[in-house]
Amino acid sequence: MSSRRVVKLPYTEKQMACPHCRAPLVIGTVMDTILLARRICPKCHREFLIENDVPRKPADGLKKPSRSVGSNKVKKAARSR
Repeated sequence: MSSRRVVKLPYTEKQMACPHCRAPLVIGTVMDTILLARRICPKCHREFLIENDVPRKPADGLKKPSRSVGSNKVKKAARSR
């Protein structure tokens, strides 16, 4: 029977601030650099992104438009009889 080697991942804690309320946060990770992650601030309960170890607000383009915004499709004209 062969024995398995135990793999230990380095746990690091990153110090950063919420981009909305500037609350100090400690993010725990096993990665050297956080390439892309989504988190929610425990203080203001708003979502933010961490990209390349930099916290930032999410882009507005990710949100759905309201129903009042029409689509680019042209509606067919009603036939008159």
